[in-house]
Amino acid sequence: MAPARTLLSNNPFVWLVTLWRTSEKDIIECVGSDAYMFLRFLRLGCRISLVATVLGLCILLPVNVVGGNHLAQLERLSLSNVADESSLLWVPLIIAYLLAGLALYVLHREYIVYVDLRQRYLRAPTAQNYSVLVRDIPQPMDCDALLSYLRNLLGEDVAAVHCVNRHRRARYDRLTRRKDAALLRLAQAENELQATGGFHRPIHRDYCHVFGAPFRLLPAWGPHIDTIGAMENEIGQCNRLLSLVRDERETLESLESQVHACILTLGSVRVATASKTIAFQPRTEYFSVSEAPAPAQLLWQHICSSQRERYIRNVLVWSIVAAAILGYTVPVAFASSLANLTALSRTQAFTWLRPLVDASPALTAFIQGFLPPLIVVYLLSLVPSLMKALSRSQHLASDVECENAAIYKVFLFALFDIFLAYTIAGSFLSKIQQVIDLAENPSQVSNLFATTLPAQSTFFMTYIALAALSGLPGELSRLSALVMISLKKRFSRGSRSLWAELNLLTEPIGLHELYNLPLVVFLALVTYSTVAPLVSLFALLYFALAYPVYVHQLMYVYQPTSHTGGTQWPIVSGCCVAALLLQQVLLLGIFSIKRGFAQAALLLPLLVVTVTSGLYYRSMYTPVAAVATLESLASTDIAEYGPTSWTALQQAFAPYSDKGQTNDISKARLYLWTEPYGVLTQGVFSDGQREPVSAINTIPEEELPGTDSVEQGLKRAQNASMDYGTLAGEDSVVDTKRDV
Repeated sequence: MAPARTLLSNNPFVWLVTLWRTSEKDIIECVGSDAYMFLRFLRLGCRISLVATVLGLCILLPVNVVGGNHLAQLERLSLSNVADESSLLWVPLIIAYLLAGLALYVLHREYIVYVDLRQRYLRAPTAQNYSVLVRDIPQPMDCDALLSYLRNLLGEDVAAVHCVNRHRRARYDRLTRRKDAALLRLAQAENELQATGGFHRPIHRDYCHVFGAPFRLLPAWGPHIDTIGAMENEIGQCNRLLSLVRDERETLESLESQVHACILTLGSVRVATASKTIAFQPRTEYFSVSEAPAPAQLLWQHICSSQRERYIRNVLVWSIVAAAILGYTVPVAFASSLANLTALSRTQAFTWLRPLVDASPALTAFIQGFLPPLIVVYLLSLVPSLMKALSRSQHLASDVECENAAIYKVFLFALFDIFLAYTIAGSFLSKIQQVIDLAENPSQVSNLFATTLPAQSTFFMTYIALAALSGLPGELSRLSALVMISLKKRFSRGSRSLWAELNLLTEPIGLHELYNLPLVVFLALVTYSTVAPLVSLFALLYFALAYPVYVHQLMYVYQPTSHTGGTQWPIVSGCCVAALLLQQVLLLGIFSIKRGFAQAALLLPLLVVTVTSGLYYRSMYTPVAAVATLESLASTDIAEYGPTSWTALQQAFAPYSDKGQTNDISKARLYLWTEPYGVLTQGVFSDGQREPVSAINTIPEEELPGTDSVEQGLKRAQNASMDYGTLAGEDSVVDTKRDV
């Protein structure tokens, strides 16, 4: 059974007490290990920001105020106000050492938790832990030849081999998508017919078949046809084609009889673990073996791509990512220019701005203070979806791997565009007249950077405050989703909308979306903690509010889709170390500009320690978390199986697929619409007048891997999640010769 959640009170504040009393064990059982590591990252940011705030407000802020440069406004609170060659430069150096030591210590503690979660995941009796993914199978090799080869290597430990052919897989995917669309359209039409009491059958325009391609794809000139009858005919046609695809095994041409990849299910976790770490043969371009993803996360069409194709795709995708980061600098620089309208209006090139600035000082202050962070927040909200799409183009094996790759790409965007591009552009534009004067006196460029770089912290304070005081309440209330769902309920009977689109409130949440804004806030916190201490206060406000909000959302609203033992943590930890390095490099540059050469020299060992610690954590903990340890295997694996458990292991990846004999929607489509705990029984699919047609509302929640026996775990994995054969729609060979 799914873990029980404590019912929340309608009181707007009592839910905080309920979440505060929720134990970490209950959180892990409810949200999964991946989302739990995200919550621990929020707690990590809260701890570091708390210490940075105390040190900054009590020590660093008074030092900056009496620094000696006598700057005005908020610049006086930053390191820019400290005079050159001042002895006060020792204070930010000491604080940098303290914060780096704290950050590296908590990262080490989180790595220990990550390894523990991974081992718990790897020793859980789930079907993916008994399986491996085999790619780059040499051609030509059919399913029978592959089974013979694997049995020669692994003997009787081979429980099942689920073969995938990329050509048949593409045909199967197209047919199932067509059938799913027709089933959903049929359900909508039946709802409309029921709403009218059976007196009005819904109709729609058919596609045009007169002019030929590409006009036949447009329904503008097609005749009106009965929707229910047309969708029933479409479903019947898809069923016939699916049946033909399934019956083609004996008459396949050589191109479609080849095996491009397979899921190899073994009878022992120990053998599966050994298969992940030992090469099948000396030629590394063949038989690439890796951990099998969860069935619901596996991207079947992607695993068929060759090693050369994946390499070319990686090069192209990273080229597009670099171009996207470079292209985003234009709107980011524009946002930076809006924050410096007053400075720009004082130059000869932008004298036309002066009447606009002088006409309304209040409007100018609003544009300069609020509009740039709002633009950057909007630009950043578009990045996760873009990076996820690019990561999928790399043909990674699972959706979780795509999310992990997207997290890294989003961090690179924040690093290069939001920090470097905005900071450099803002530094030049805020002192545009001095930049023009540099042509006559280039030696003053160092003084310019020393005073302008810390001053850009104002933007990040506004940015974090906007995220904390506007973004988090919006995340908690989800007013935009409420409005959209109401509109879709109102207009769901239209010929161009499907009632299935009402899954807006139940769509799964990706970890690349969750980590998006917190990583940016953490980067701002670490980078400016020793330069502008007020940023730490705003970061503390954000992390203190974000933790309870996201605990509530993940437990009661969202449906986390990945449970892999926190595989995102090495990437997130690397981003944290990169933020520390950026802080130290920025501080090193400021020390050099202010001629604090002794402080700059003593900062170099901290850079070395930070890099060494990051490499040490990755080299020591990542290999241990990659596979189950012998200690874990000894405590969970069993030497012999009874008839029930062995059968359950074979059936966990049963080769069931849509054979064109039923009118059921595919499990892959249904999985995305599992309703979370917080949605009522009627759900968002009900329009308040009738029961929704289809079984979407009754899908059980996915259960997380537990610590029960192998037999119980395999049964639960079979019942609570989709099997590989269901999604593959391909041939599978099951070893039934084992003596049971």
